[in-house]
Amino acid sequence: MKTETLIDKLSENLVPVKRIFPISVTYIGWVFFSFLALFVIIWWRSDNFQMIHLPEYIHEVIPVMFVFFISTFNAIYVSIPGNRNSYILSIAPVFFLLMWMSFLLFRFMFGVSSGLLPYEYHSCVRDFLIMSIPTSFFLVFIIRKRYPTLNSNLGFWVFAASATISALGETLLCPNEDASHLLLVHMLPVFGLCLFGKGIGNIIFFREFRSLK
Repeated sequence: MKTETLIDKLSENLVPVKRIFPISVTYIGWVFFSFLALFVIIWWRSDNFQMIHLPEYIHEVIPVMFVFFISTFNAIYVSIPGNRNSYILSIAPVFFLLMWMSFLLFRFMFGVSSGLLPYEYHSCVRDFLIMSIPTSFFLVFIIRKRYPTLNSNLGFWVFAASATISALGETLLCPNEDASHLLLVHMLPVFGLCLFGKGIGNIIFFREFRSLK
């Protein structure tokens, strides 16, 4: 077989490589989309911005924001073949999730209860799902377009990012700041979506993972 013929046969099934946006552009674009989606969903509510309030325990929101920004960066960064983030960045989202849980548990055990029942303002779960579904799908779409390589934490980071931006929206809309409510209705859905992402990541990115085995 001639060399030219062999090359033609080997190149028949090659898929053209498309240029991807730089990490910084993708990161800024995703963060902008997330906050825009949050704004639109809040505006869509019938009571819209009448429910907006600044939480009394603002320090409890800070770890959530760190999880969002770091998880987003981790997911986008490792979606480029050959990129490996540091160990500190890898575990940082887990650290800040545990910090958030510690703040809530401390206030639950030693703080003063607001008197509201944990399940009051149960629409938080509905709002969480409405806010997290579009952001999750869009970030999965972005990552799959960027040729992700084998990384068992990728699904966790993707869903942690969408879950925490949704938790921020809940914090701005929900007037029930009782620690028991935040633990059961705000924090548990975030942890659940993170674990879901950890478990389903290999399925979502099956094509990419299989190619490296």
